[in-house]
Amino acid sequence: MNFKRYLAVMGATSVTAAVLVAGFNLLVDPIGISPIRIAIAGFNEWKPLRRDYDRLVKPYDVARTEPKTIFIGSSRIKQTIDPRLLAGTRFAPAYNAGINGSTDYEELNSYLQYYIRADKELRHVFIEAFASAMFSAEAAQVSPPGARSATIGLHGIPTACSACERRRRTFAMASRSGPLPTRS
Repeated sequence: MNFKRYLAVMGATSVTAAVLVAGFNLLVDPIGISPIRIAIAGFNEWKPLRRDYDRLVKPYDVARTEPKTIFIGSSRIKQTIDPRLLAGTRFAPAYNAGINGSTDYEELNSYLQYYIRADKELRHVFIEAFASAMFSAEAAQVSPPGARSATIGLHGIPTACSACERRRRTFAMASRSGPLPTRS
């Protein structure tokens, strides 16, 4: 075998192997982001690795499904909010974009900015409020544009993006007016 033929066979073998590996990965699709959406029972239907790759999967899902409502936060949001419960309401379709270990508002803000750019149907965003971060000076700086609804809450309760200024004003007004009335 001469050198040119050797290089041709070696190149063809390498390209064939690469195409086979890429094709197999697209077909198996271990985390559910392949453009080839073929589900074969007992082969590639179940995606056990998907939940371990939230930071990769969630932005892809939002761009693909274009929900009207998104819940953003840590594993507390991921494990407690079921977007299917909003079916038939003005908030549907909804998507749970909770990410394990995501308690940093800067990280959540970067995801939110992406979701706003990628999803033209997005109307409602609920962000988990972390008590430790809510009252810090850095938390007040995270006020992304585009928020259209707000629910102010404490640790583990969703809040909207524009709630930072409202929270500051609410606490300022409450501190001037004395203790809040209680129900008896």
